[in-house]
Amino acid sequence: MDFGKILAAIRRFWPVVLAVLILTGIGVASVPSNIAPEYEASGTVILLSPSTEGDKVTGKVVAVNPWSRFGASGEGVAGTALIELLESAPFEERIMANDAVEEYDVAPNPGGNGAILDISVLASNGEAALDTYDLIVDRLVSELDSRQEAAGAPVEKRLRAELLTDPSEATELLGSQIRAMAAIGLLGAFAAVAVAVALDTIRPRREPAESPSDEAETLDDPDAEPPNPWRNERSDDAIPFPRAAPDAGGRK
Repeated sequence: MDFGKILAAIRRFWPVVLAVLILTGIGVASVPSNIAPEYEASGTVILLSPSTEGDKVTGKVVAVNPWSRFGASGEGVAGTALIELLESAPFEERIMANDAVEEYDVAPNPGGNGAILDISVLASNGEAALDTYDLIVDRLVSELDSRQEAAGAPVEKRLRAELLTDPSEATELLGSQIRAMAAIGLLGAFAAVAVAVALDTIRPRREPAESPSDEAETLDDPDAEPPNPWRNERSDDAIPFPRAAPDAGGRK
């Protein structure tokens, strides 16, 4: 069925199309009350070098600027190791035990040289998103310190984690609701057109009027009665033979 026939079917069955579209509108309007929005809590952690070091000449411990040492230390390696720990199966099971949490992610920041980690949590409510974010940060800090302690690194030589950005509240994401509303709207519009086309397809067709070709087929039939040349075309009565005119003598 081409586009013109589809439009004709919609015009012919517009009450049905309108009813389907009204039901679709009701379904779209009910999405916000039936589908909960998602919430995201995201922040960034930076791994810093030790803030003190020993002078190579005197051996005296002096203060240093940890921000000036990126690229010359192992912050990137430490960040990669922490990501592996935070995305391990045991820790993931602990995070996902909260039914409100949908997913979480810990990844290196694209411009952070491996020393900056981006953390995000997606949950069905804001409180769960924030609580889970705090749990991940706490685990990151404790793992960083405990691993260095286990390796025998003195406190003044240990890497430390510092929050760059910390979410004060979770951000409400409307993407899930919008996607649901768009999907219902598209399905409703398609259903309206499909119903109109289906009704147009199954509706009874009118019998075509008899054409002159039918008469020709009748004449070609050997069993058909031959036409009477003396029969009036406008009636079935035969045309009578004309009577002779009376002569001049009055004889009939």
